[in-house]
Amino acid sequence: MVGREQKLQLTASMPSLEGYWRLGMETSAVKLLTATLRYTCEVQLPIEIQDSKLLNDLYEAANGLTSVKEVAAGASSSNILFILYAATGSIDATVQASLDLLQKCSDNYETCVARLLAAYDGESALKQLVMGTSVFLHGQSGLESLNQAIYGVETGDDGEVVVQM
Repeated sequence: MVGREQKLQLTASMPSLEGYWRLGMETSAVKLLTATLRYTCEVQLPIEIQDSKLLNDLYEAANGLTSVKEVAAGASSSNILFILYAATGSIDATVQASLDLLQKCSDNYETCVARLLAAYDGESALKQLVMGTSVFLHGQSGLESLNQAIYGVETGDDGEVVVQM
C-alpha cells in the first residue's frame, strides 16, 4: 500500500476518486491507533465485541473520516481537493463536494457509534474506546458538528460559509 502511495507521489500522477478512496482506506492507521489506545488505557473488550461487524464498521467509518480530514490538508498530487477539482472542473463544486464528503463521513461515523453502543449497552470498556476514538478523530471530547474550527469550516451570522484550507 505504501509503495503505491509513494509511486503516486514520485510520478505526480493523480488517482481517480475511487483509487484515492481505496488507497486512503488501505493506508490509514486507525486500527493501530485504537489498539494503542486500548493498550495504554487498559481497555479490555469482550471477544464478542472485538470480533463484531459493528466494531469493524466503526473502524472503517473512522478510517474514512480520517482519510478525508488529513489528506485535505496536504499538498501532494493525491490530495482529495485536487482529485475533486479534476473531477468537477470548478472550485465551487470542489469545495461543496469536499464538504459533502466530510459530512457524509462524519454522519457515517456517528451512526456506527450509535449502533455499536446500542448493541452493547452498558459495556463501559466500549464507551471508553469510543470516546478515545472520537477524541482522536475530532481533537476534542464529544462528537461535534462540522461548524467547528477543527474542520476549518465557519459559518457567519449572515449565513456565509468560510472554508480555511
